[in-house]
Amino acid sequence: PEYKFPTALYECYDIVKWLYENPWVLQIDKERIAVGGNSAGGNLAAALCILNNEQEQIPIVKQVLNYPPLDLATDPELKFKHKKAIPPRLAKLFNESYLKNIKDAENPLVSPIYAENLEDLPPALIITAEFDSLADEANYYASQLLEAGVRVKTKKYLGAHHAFTHTGNIEQAEDAWHLIGNELKEVF
Repeated sequence: PEYKFPTALYECYDIVKWLYENPWVLQIDKERIAVGGNSAGGNLAAALCILNNEQEQIPIVKQVLNYPPLDLATDPELKFKHKKAIPPRLAKLFNESYLKNIKDAENPLVSPIYAENLEDLPPALIITAEFDSLADEANYYASQLLEAGVRVKTKKYLGAHHAFTHTGNIEQAEDAWHLIGNELKEVF
């Protein structure tokens, strides 16, 4: 919370830009960069792709979004509730820790579902969990991407909860990690 929006997003963008401008340091192909993350990291990855389209357009070839929060404007009390889901009071705390003010919540770089133009974004893998309060917004974002002509692959893990790839059923977690690995192998 010491560094609220947009600090983390611009730091992520600076890192991707640095990778693109200095590929020899890590021996990478600068024409094949992928971004991704879990939960808040998935939010940053989605927002980074939108920001990239507005900026220099570094060639990002894939975005991997694991159970991402993509709508910080909707009151967490109005989102799906389940005993395994993120409690609304905790979701509010996360949102308040990230945002300088409530008006920022509808900024597409905070809540990607509010983006007006999703065309030309990189193909996406979006992973959701059945008992996650964020699954509906991730599914909605997937439909928005598809409507904009972006290739999207989605997978919903039944019986899973938020952060299941770290604290959930080991078989489901391994399946998700293998799915991510296979998707990245296709672009690398």
